Amino acid sequence: MTNSLQERNKSIIEEVIKKIERTCPNAVDMVAISGSFASGDYNEKSDLDLLIVSNNEESDKIRTAFIMDDIGYDIYTNTWDDIKNISKYENPYVAKLKQLDIVYTRNNDAMEKYKEFQADLNDNMNNEELIKENISKNFSKILGNYNDILNCENISEAYKILGNFMFNLENVIYLLNGKYVEHGTKNIPVEIVKMKNIPRDVVSTYLKLPECKTIYEIIDKMFEIEKSLETFLKDKNIKVDYDEEEKEIKEKQELKSENLTGSFEELYSNYYNKLKTAIDEKNRYLSFRTMVDAQRFYDEYSEKFDIDPIDIIGKYNPNDLNENHKTFVSSLQVWKDIYDSFYKNVNIINNTKDIYDNKRLFVAYQSQDENGFFDKLNQEDNN
Repeated sequence: MTNSLQERNKSIIEEVIKKIERTCPNAVDMVAISGSFASGDYNEKSDLDLLIVSNNEESDKIRTAFIMDDIGYDIYTNTWDDIKNISKYENPYVAKLKQLDIVYTRNNDAMEKYKEFQADLNDNMNNEELIKENISKNFSKILGNYNDILNCENISEAYKILGNFMFNLENVIYLLNGKYVEHGTKNIPVEIVKMKNIPRDVVSTYLKLPECKTIYEIIDKMFEIEKSLETFLKDKNIKVDYDEEEKEIKEKQELKSENLTGSFEELYSNYYNKLKTAIDEKNRYLSFRTMVDAQRFYDEYSEKFDIDPIDIIGKYNPNDLNENHKTFVSSLQVWKDIYDSFYKNVNIINNTKDIYDNKRLFVAYQSQDENGFFDKLNQEDNN
């Protein structure tokens, strides 16, 4: 880690801990560095991922999101129930119990509780029957994805289904091998290629999924994988039945200003620089996966609130990663228009001392554009 990155992260952590001690000292049990800075897979545009474990809702006071030096940050909290769920090893996203740099604990009890969940995870990762059950649950979702793609009529929905299929497939492969995602989303294919307990034809076809351009290509490749994997799992006495999940339809709510708080910053934090990294590294998988995840973010809003849906995944181009990044930037402009309709500001700061200075968010929008941030986005969108 370079000195500048080290100092930046240290300063952010100091501000978060000061906020905890000042406003909710009994509500937060632990703060730790997770993500790329814990695994060592960071770059100069990596944001700082913090695991903040809370024990009551008072901890909501430290939640915030902001953009600083062209990097988005999303400071949020997890409960102990969240940590318990991670320990169940239902999917391979368990790094928060494997790779962590703890920087703050409220007391020894908090540390002991965390260690107990670590031990539970280790036990579950060696529990053959539990792993078989969790593999079966994920494979059932794969069967559901295949059923959905057969009834799909447009490429946007097809790519959404493909994204879900890939996610569930990756879960199965990791669980079959008793592994977890160690080096972040972009390196999942690299990790999978090294795994032995999976048919090689499944792996080779999986690697080609982000190249698909038509619904027919997607159906063919999903079929190849599903049939080969089903045979493989049956040979291992793993249940391969389809348990259809009920889809709950809820009445849409009116969108309010508070529903948007932190959403632009979260979008920028989670997806903007990942799509740029995909370009730099010529990583088609990362570009596709990031667009799928961003689409899921937009869909959650349009399904819950009475707003127009935003479609970016339908414009996914496997042959032009620059175009994918531009598509996402255009969607950010649409989201910013929604912010503007509520006279809502994006939280852009120049230094860590401003992280919890909420007074700035009540000034006119023009004064927030301190470093030409939106001019830069507009330029990227128009180029």
